Amino acid sequence: MKKVRLCLLLLFALLTALPCFAAPTRPAPGLLLVADESMRDSRFEKSVVLILSHHAGGTRGLILNKPTDWSVSHAFPKLKELLAPFDRIFYGGPVAPYQPVALIQTDSPPAEGLPVLGGIYLVELRVALERLMGGEDPQDRMRFYLGYAGWAPGQLQKELGRGSWRLVEPDGLDLLEEHEELWKRLQAPLTLQASLQPSGR
Repeated sequence: MKKVRLCLLLLFALLTALPCFAAPTRPAPGLLLVADESMRDSRFEKSVVLILSHHAGGTRGLILNKPTDWSVSHAFPKLKELLAPFDRIFYGGPVAPYQPVALIQTDSPPAEGLPVLGGIYLVELRVALERLMGGEDPQDRMRFYLGYAGWAPGQLQKELGRGSWRLVEPDGLDLLEEHEELWKRLQAPLTLQASLQPSGR
C-alpha cells in the first residue's frame, strides 16, 4: 500500500510540474500542430507548425522549429546591424521554399499584415525590412522564414484523424524565441496524457 501511495504522489508531482497544454479538437489560426512521434514524412518529422489560416480552401502554416544556416543579412549586408537579433532564417515548409516571409510581434499592427495570434502578424519580407529601416517600433520582434506548409481541403483533417498531428494551444510559449526543444517540450505532456488513457480492454 505504501508503494502504491508513493507512486501516486510521484505521478501527481510529475503531472503538476509539466506545462499544461490544452487540446483543441479543430484546426484554427493561432493553434499549433505538433507532429506525432510516428510521423515518417522527413519534411515534418519532429515539427511544430503554427497554423496561419484554415478555411474551406485549405490550411496554411509555418514550421517554427527548423532553423537553417542561412541569414537575411547575406542578401542585405547593409542591414546586418539592424538584423542582428533576427538574422537567422527558418525553414517554414515545403511549399514555395524560396518565398521569404516574416512573423512580427508588435504593439503597432502593420497595415499589410495577417493577424495570427496575440500581437503576432505574418508579413512579406519587404514589410519587415521597411519596419526595421524606419525604426517604426523599436520593440518589434521578428523571425524570418522560407516557404510554408500547406494542406489541401480536408487533407489536414485526415492527417489529424490518422494521429499524424496533435493540436495544441500555444499558452505560455514564446513563439519567436523557442525552437531547439520546442517539439520535445510539447510532445512530453501529450505522450504522458496518452499513456494514462484507458486501454479499452
